[in-house]
Amino acid sequence: MQARPVTSLARAPKAGLRRKPRPVTPSFIRRRSGQSILVETGADSHVLTSRQAQGLLRCGGWDLVIDLVRKEIRFGGKIADLRCKERMVTLVEVLLDSRSRPLSLRELFEQAWECKWLDPETHTSSVYFGIHRLRQMLVDLGAPDCLSNHAGEGYVFELPAGAIALRKIRPRQTRRLKNDDVIMEIAREKGFVDNREVRRRTGWSRSQVLRKVRSLSDQGHLCLEGRGRGASYRLAEGL
Repeated sequence: MQARPVTSLARAPKAGLRRKPRPVTPSFIRRRSGQSILVETGADSHVLTSRQAQGLLRCGGWDLVIDLVRKEIRFGGKIADLRCKERMVTLVEVLLDSRSRPLSLRELFEQAWECKWLDPETHTSSVYFGIHRLRQMLVDLGAPDCLSNHAGEGYVFELPAGAIALRKIRPRQTRRLKNDDVIMEIAREKGFVDNREVRRRTGWSRSQVLRKVRSLSDQGHLCLEGRGRGASYRLAEGL
């Protein structure tokens, strides 16, 4: 039986013009291809590709795996997701960066929380709570406690024997200060808040700078001295 001729007005697709289907690649491979992974053990550290790092994990037989690429901790077949706790990933990264020396509470807060140490009482409790949650996560997994507190110096994160840590290598980026932090930095540098310098660094108008400065004054970070044209905002005592 012969096929009927095509009578539709639509053109039939020409041979050879169809696009070849793209190969289906898992998102895990696309996202991590070409990345450099820093692999750390108790004494050594190596820079590997993502494929080499995954091969090392499969054949290594590690007891404790701190995987900051997948943002999880694995021990004894159990997995703890670091993303379920606020600031837990950055806290572990900061501790791993400074394994050779203790970190004070202020250093931990400024690096992990990326904020200035303005309220010691509140910020100290935040760091203590983060350390407690990290330790509780290791206890729930049955893993050894990797955190040690050096009296008068700070906290140190030590990888025990049979443990391995993996994290991405990223180019160092200078963190841009928040606008409130810019005002405080200028006050520390010059001894008072220079409105012209604040406008130059932030791009704000004169009225915006005045509102921000008054807000910092209401919070107790700045204090007003003088009246009229001779008035100026300076750092509050103890800051």
